[in-house]
Amino acid sequence: PKVCVLGSGSGGNSTVLTHAGRSLLIDAGFGPRTTTQRLAQAGLTLSDIRVICVTHFDTDHFRKTWVRAMVDLGITLRCHRWHLSDLRRVQNNQQLLAAGLVETFDESPFEVWPGLRAATIRLQHDGQGTIGYRFDTESFAVGLATDLGHAPESLCAGSCHVPEHSP
Repeated sequence: PKVCVLGSGSGGNSTVLTHAGRSLLIDAGFGPRTTTQRLAQAGLTLSDIRVICVTHFDTDHFRKTWVRAMVDLGITLRCHRWHLSDLRRVQNNQQLLAAGLVETFDESPFEVWPGLRAATIRLQHDGQGTIGYRFDTESFAVGLATDLGHAPESLCAGSCHVPEHSP
């Protein structure tokens, strides 16, 4: 397993997680060209990305320029069901929906791909809030939460819905 922060700040946020020969982005706050350059430094290409898990749809977390690239490369977008209204405000979002590349989740843990599970926690931020993720395999766990201002007690207490096989 490998985790690499491609960038974090008001100019863009994106982290790549690689496990079992597959990679996902947590947020896509840089355009595909910039992300391609940053992925190269991690030894990856854009075609290695299978999934983008979005914390929320502020432009520094998801750029509209990703829509075409996601459709062309068959990259799945994972977002919480209450973020669908925000996704619908993203220019050309209907291309992702029409291609069947949008998968929503709720508060239950979900399998990203065989051997990689995600648990989530809803966190305060602007209107809809943001999602914190915990990704688990049999050998590691990694969590990511953004735009918090401060870490709420519920996050520190590990209250996100943890998959049963996790320690």
